Amino acid sequence: MKHSDALVEKPQTRSMIVYYAISLSIAALSVCGVIIAYAFSPRFIDIDFRVPLIGVIVGLGLLGIFGYLHLEMLNTNYLISETDAHARWGLLIKREEIVQLGSVRSIKVRQELIQRLFNLGDVILYTTSNDLLVLKDLDHPEEKKDLIWNLVQKETARRQPRSNSDR
Repeated sequence: MKHSDALVEKPQTRSMIVYYAISLSIAALSVCGVIIAYAFSPRFIDIDFRVPLIGVIVGLGLLGIFGYLHLEMLNTNYLISETDAHARWGLLIKREEIVQLGSVRSIKVRQELIQRLFNLGDVILYTTSNDLLVLKDLDHPEEKKDLIWNLVQKETARRQPRSNSDR
């Protein structure tokens, strides 16, 4: 198979900027809250420093989780050939799924709000055995869905047994 016959994709990480912004905002607002509370509160009011500290820890924890997910996305590869769809992902634990295009019965696109903002989406391949393969955060998901569906149709037509009149 030539490389031009395959669709090679990686998840797009543009939407991660929103999650990073949320994490950093939580941490920054908690730090600002501490500074404002200590700077402007009367001296006779005792402020518990643990409450804003929890916000900082939560913000940094979310930042760590989203950082891990970002690194995992960078290590994800999708390959759609003329006959198969391959997905490889994982940072600490490597995983791989392969679906034969001839067994794909339908393809759907799912776009969440943040994905729509960046023209990203998940392309979901449903098979005849009720398995599914999710290709996450693809750029221009509707175009990818149409391209994959055309490959599915070609593979299905190729697998159809020929009648005696075709011989």
